[in-house]
Amino acid sequence: MSEKNLRTILVVDDEERFLNSIRRMLFDYPFDIDTAPSVDIALEYLTKKTYDMILLDYAMPKKTGLDFMKEAKWDRSLTKVILITGHLSPSLADEFYSLGIDGYMGKPFTQEDLLGLLEYHLPK
Repeated sequence: MSEKNLRTILVVDDEERFLNSIRRMLFDYPFDIDTAPSVDIALEYLTKKTYDMILLDYAMPKKTGLDFMKEAKWDRSLTKVILITGHLSPSLADEFYSLGIDGYMGKPFTQEDLLGLLEYHLPK
């Protein structure tokens, strides 16, 4: 598959172990994956590249996933945003949905869970 056909994914999470795990899960698949250990770094990436999907953690130091959603500037019709978190209350889910997320997935999850989510939100 050529570089032009790669689907682009930005993973935003402060846990390096989680970022590496996502990379391993998707290594054999046609994705161009960038990882950002903080909201500020993720916001900088958005100024340089368009992503098909953003996998976004909620609980991060300094700025949270909510801060990212409020501060990020991009064409939201082109990018799917999936919240990935271990702590999601109904009120928090409502707030994220009001800011434009397309879905969420709880931690921990399997490679099969992740691939199913990507297939659903990034059809060919």
